[in-house]
Amino acid sequence: HEHAKGEHGHEHAEGGDEHKSPEGEGGGHHAHEHAHAEDGGGSAGGGSRKRGREEGISKPRKRVHNLSLVSSVGFTIATQLDCEKFNDYMTDLLREKGADLYRSKGVLAFADQGDVKYVFQGVHDQVQFGPATELWKPGEPRESKIVFIGRQLDIDDIHAGLRECAVDPAAAVIQVHKRK
Repeated sequence: HEHAKGEHGHEHAEGGDEHKSPEGEGGGHHAHEHAHAEDGGGSAGGGSRKRGREEGISKPRKRVHNLSLVSSVGFTIATQLDCEKFNDYMTDLLREKGADLYRSKGVLAFADQGDVKYVFQGVHDQVQFGPATELWKPGEPRESKIVFIGRQLDIDDIHAGLRECAVDPAAAVIQVHKRK
């Protein structure tokens, strides 16, 4: 990351990649854009981007993502889940589809767990799972709410898999919330 100190309205922290605003606030990259030498759009000698564009140097291209195949789907499961079945299902799903599952998260109601509410969140095949900070409140519906964001999600397959995680799959009521 090569700029002269203060050249474009902020300073760099010790490592060189973090930025500080003129007011001294840290926080990584911020709203304005600037070229980096490794991108081919900056100049190591302290020149400005504006001058570079005037000299015919093009601005670095932004990576374009095809979002047409990305969707999200949510499930509300109005019956309690079997913890072991759910863990097995999620392990298999993440092993098989982890690269296509960008995010997953949920609130889980497991049978035989008393008033303990569980939560999970994941990025690709890395998932954190554990008890929530709050217990189920008296009268609160013991239902699980799960959201997946990913590419080419097979909603019917996920729906069927979650149904099998219910304590009584035949009686499970699952509402699907799709969003493209």
